[in-house]
Amino acid sequence: MPLKTRLIDGSPRRAIVEYADGHDCDLIVMGTHGRGGINRLLMGSVTEGVIRTSDRPVLTVQLGDKSDNDDQRDDTPTQA
Repeated sequence: MPLKTRLIDGSPRRAIVEYADGHDCDLIVMGTHGRGGINRLLMGSVTEGVIRTSDRPVLTVQLGDKSDNDDQRDDTPTQA
């Protein structure tokens, strides 16, 4: 599957939506930290803005802190 990356100046939400529209992208994939409540109100959410304004499908992937991923890893040896 081909992948393209670009660095674009401007409002992140607007730049993402305009790029996807201008390049006939099939899907927009974005990470989210899963913030809610007051944190989302204060910090805003680029992902939420893209979801609300894009005509393209948006796939969100929940991201976690490195420490969150370390807790989920199982280093227990397995027996053959």
